[in-house]
Amino acid sequence: MSPQSTGLTHAEAYVLVALGVCSVSWLFMPVIPQPQSYHDFADTRAWFGIPNAADVLSNLGFASAGLLGLWRMKQAWPALVPLGRICLIVFFTDVLVTTFGSGYYHWNPNDGTLVYDRLSMTLGFAGMLGTLLAVRVSVRSGLAVLVLMLIVGPFRVLYWQKTDDLSLYGIVQFGGLLAVFLLLILTPKGADPFPWWMLVVWYAIAVSDHRGSNSQVIDFESVKIYPIFTVKIKNPGKSNT
Repeated sequence: MSPQSTGLTHAEAYVLVALGVCSVSWLFMPVIPQPQSYHDFADTRAWFGIPNAADVLSNLGFASAGLLGLWRMKQAWPALVPLGRICLIVFFTDVLVTTFGSGYYHWNPNDGTLVYDRLSMTLGFAGMLGTLLAVRVSVRSGLAVLVLMLIVGPFRVLYWQKTDDLSLYGIVQFGGLLAVFLLLILTPKGADPFPWWMLVVWYAIAVSDHRGSNSQVIDFESVKIYPIFTVKIKNPGKSNT
């Protein structure tokens, strides 16, 4: 059956196939329990009564990026398609909310507080992927994936909380990031609202679940400050170079 016979473009058909591959892959994945060493930070020093102060306070980077992104959207607001505006609002609002979810977890790291950390980051990916699909593939593919990820995103966290199995969380997290990289490589530039590569690399590092150990040298939490300097909403009516 050709894409045309189903009313899909070739690019939309590829998106559908990718979603199917991820779904089938999850069925064959083993159970992945949450390692408790995940909660062991390299720097646990307190500051002014704030435990794990470096990790907790670094979440202010999320707040700054979220607020700056929402504010700078005004510059591109007239030129963005409606779905693009919705997806960006979802993305930057989620970045702002992540300040509190991630801060709460780092204040008292355990499986219970980690639920709020992960829940607070799920919707942002939906907004990022929805925007990318809307401007690079089609508006309807962006809308479909946005709605799908708004449902699957929270569900994967609740599934892990209930079963202590990270397999669904991992397939969505890293399968989704792989899909984003492939979209950036294989699709032509559209009305891109910001430099995708800088944002995606930052997001990949920020959510890659790096955690400290006593021997860790690099503080991965410092990447939370990075988006402050990369949130540059473009006017799609201008050159994206």
